[in-house]
Amino acid sequence: MKPDFYRDHTPIDQIGVEERVARLKTRSIKKDAKKFALRLALSMVDLTTLEGMDTPNKVIQLCRKAARPHSSGSNI
Repeated sequence: MKPDFYRDHTPIDQIGVEERVARLKTRSIKKDAKKFALRLALSMVDLTTLEGMDTPNKVIQLCRKAARPHSSGSNI
């Protein structure tokens, strides 16, 4: 299967997506809700190693990134 198979064959409501993004861009997330949203977004980052050629060092780097996803190391 080609890497672009799902992207090429999954229907996307482009207008709906753009409208939703426009609405979300005008909103302001405050304090605890913002922290929750940031943690949620960071928890959805795919840190899996799928290549057969991954080195132990790359796996260690992925584990470190999973433990501290924000470069400043702050506890978002």
